Amino acid sequence: KLEDECWSILEPFVLPTIPDTCAKTEAGRKRPYRSWGLDLKREGRTVNVHFSNVDQPDSPFGDQTRARTAGDLLRLLQDAKSAHPDADRVECSSWLCAFPAFLGLFPPEFSASYTPVYDYYGTYGWWGQYMDHRGAYHQRNGTWFRMSGEHPYVSGVASAGLETTQAHLTRLIGNVG
Repeated sequence: KLEDECWSILEPFVLPTIPDTCAKTEAGRKRPYRSWGLDLKREGRTVNVHFSNVDQPDSPFGDQTRARTAGDLLRLLQDAKSAHPDADRVECSSWLCAFPAFLGLFPPEFSASYTPVYDYYGTYGWWGQYMDHRGAYHQRNGTWFRMSGEHPYVSGVASAGLETTQAHLTRLIGNVG
């Protein structure tokens, strides 16, 4: 009953955003690196990667999509290095930095550098974990949050050497494909 009452309050704010969200998802499918985006930090030395699943309703980490997801990230990093020769690190700030399937795309140095960030921003960096790979509500994570009062995955920042990450992805793609 509480969830229904909450939805009645939120619905007028959520429903008008659906067309824009769908348009962004469709535009995302045309992005050069598919699920991956980037910006540069620290005078162009750090490639800050962003992730948004454009493979919906498929998981970007599933058997059929994992190699492509890794290959897209590798191409992004190669292109970033070509355009910004001083770049020497890759970084990500998200709940995904605590998600095992995502961490497998990066070398061990990446997960070892993980630092939790407890700022509750209204972004997918925290709240994306409540959307499943289809874009629907993630029941298991939502239940966990309601029962424990804690997020299943703590948002944080992690980084690794750019060349180390490229070598890791190259090995991973060779093992997957």
